[in-house]
Amino acid sequence: LALKLPKMEWFGSTEPYLEIHKPLEKGSLDSVVVHRTECIPNTQDPEWEAFFVPVMQLTGGDQLQPFLLKVYHQSSFLWTKSTLIGFVEVNVRMLVQRVSDVYQLLHPKYQGKPVDQDPEVVGRLRISCTRKTRPSFLHFMQSGFPLRLVVAVDFSAANGDPSSSGSLHFLENDKPNHYQVALKNVCDVLVNYDSDRMIPFYGFGGRLAYSSMVSQFFPLNGTPSSPDVPGTLGILETYAKAMDSGATPGSTPAITP
Repeated sequence: LALKLPKMEWFGSTEPYLEIHKPLEKGSLDSVVVHRTECIPNTQDPEWEAFFVPVMQLTGGDQLQPFLLKVYHQSSFLWTKSTLIGFVEVNVRMLVQRVSDVYQLLHPKYQGKPVDQDPEVVGRLRISCTRKTRPSFLHFMQSGFPLRLVVAVDFSAANGDPSSSGSLHFLENDKPNHYQVALKNVCDVLVNYDSDRMIPFYGFGGRLAYSSMVSQFFPLNGTPSSPDVPGTLGILETYAKAMDSGATPGSTPAITP
């Protein structure tokens, strides 16, 4: 909420919006816009919608790192650039601890310069700030929140014919194919976060030996009522069995695009 902004146009009023600027370096006038509010037409006392800005995005997590709140006037003339009305420098701690609810907007002439003891004020900002913590993945883990890993493999035509050496599903003696390498590398990490290490394992875009129709969702162990397999080893073994058992006499694979 801004209060008592100056009238910016002779035949109109003020079309104000607020921007939050993060300095690129300490003491630098160069900054990047982190957030911009909506513009409220024809008012000198705008009340913008509440918004959320991540502290990491704003100051890198530093509560004492200063940033700027700038109020602009958006001209009603399309060929005219927005005009800076005033600014104030604050930090996260000031806002959260409510050092003040009302901040003076300083005239643009003070940007990057020392401020007088009795500076020219062009309006005021009334700020209500609340800090909210969004739980991270680590927070969920520490709280004992149960997590469930689900794995699915793409058998669509985009992978190529499994009998061709150019296919991501191609099996060559004991050498793992692209999917086996990816499944092991990913699941070796993620399985550790699963609550019981029994992993529902599916395929899509293909068919198994027992089916004559292409399916977009099927259990790779062939048991719809119990698609779970034990850990990374179970995933790799189930994938290998699904590929091996699919071969029929000739060159037609049972798992087809």
